Amino acid sequence: MIGLSDVLSFERIWQRFAGSKKFRENFVAAYAKRSIPLQIRRLMKKRQLSQGKLAEQSELTQGVISRATDLNYGNLTLNTIIRVGGGLDCVFVGRYIPYSEFVKTIVNGPDKAFPDVPGFQEENENIREIIETLYVEELKNAADITVDVPKKQPKGDTNIPSPSELAATGTIPPPKQTRTGELQEWVTKETNLNHWRTA
Repeated sequence: MIGLSDVLSFERIWQRFAGSKKFRENFVAAYAKRSIPLQIRRLMKKRQLSQGKLAEQSELTQGVISRATDLNYGNLTLNTIIRVGGGLDCVFVGRYIPYSEFVKTIVNGPDKAFPDVPGFQEENENIREIIETLYVEELKNAADITVDVPKKQPKGDTNIPSPSELAATGTIPPPKQTRTGELQEWVTKETNLNHWRTA
């Protein structure tokens, strides 16, 4: 939730941006050049990685990692950024965004802008829970109803069908052709995954 102070901060930053195109371009450049090393530092600390270990995992030299974590270097190549992402076992995705979204990122601060990023193996251990959550969210969005997220299933259970498998078999009723009460009853039954776990 955004507080009043955040709104005021947003307004102040926006006024500065509105006053000068050169100012906002320089601000964005400085932010981008410092935010990437900051993210790498935070992820290294979380994973307890030394520069040498990250260099090895990224197939880069320690000197390159040293520059990649230097907040004042500001001249990283896209190739280096991608390789470091590989070393951290996560994904760097560069994208263009509107200024309003950028200012919200600034106002939210680094903890919200750069949340903890799990590596692939950590996510893979919980992939069924992630898929179940996506499945329930899709049903909630399709039917505009409240659904409790199922409890975490035991590891190693891969008998739960994916939403696409359910859709292909006709198990998921089209929301437009189903009354809300019937769909809610179906969702309650189908999101109780016990019968899939024991199948």
